[in-house]
Amino acid sequence: MKIRKISLITTLAFVLIGYNVGQSSITKIEQWHTYTLSFEGPATSEYSTENPFLQYLLLVEFEHKETTEVIRGFYAADGNAAETSADSGSVWQVRFNPEHTGEWSYKATLFKGDSIAISQEIESAEEIKLQNSTGTFEVIPSQKTSSDFRASGKIIADSGYFKFEASGDYFLKVGADSPENFLAFEDFDNTYRM
Repeated sequence: MKIRKISLITTLAFVLIGYNVGQSSITKIEQWHTYTLSFEGPATSEYSTENPFLQYLLLVEFEHKETTEVIRGFYAADGNAAETSADSGSVWQVRFNPEHTGEWSYKATLFKGDSIAISQEIESAEEIKLQNSTGTFEVIPSQKTSSDFRASGKIIADSGYFKFEASGDYFLKVGADSPENFLAFEDFDNTYRM
């Protein structure tokens, strides 16, 4: 009887392990929501002689069957500097808001060079290896309702007015700084009306 119980428990354990192995571990995020990816790179500091904001350039290529986008990343110290006030670390991040549903892949590349962050010439820069620099994720439709902007898509400029790309509804900005173009003048401070 005791052997039978042990045999049953062992069989059940193997079945559960096999079930978990078959599960997909792909990350799922919602359309138009911000997706933050963190990468482990070289440890540095905001006060380093090699300024991480100027001497490094993080480029992340996001690929979907309909589009490819290259987004610039940034040095993020410990990855949570807003809460910890950290000024050193080895975390580099990128934030991305996907427009299309479906499977996306990404590939991150970190470059190091003299003023590379503001240079147009990255061919001469040194490429630095990042941990977890490639991966995939799935974008599902947003679960937000109409009171949340993410339910209507991103805001685009259309014929001089802002409107939500997915719903087609116009966005009217109101508040203390509206309208933004009240003092706009082409020859002053490089402002203009859209």
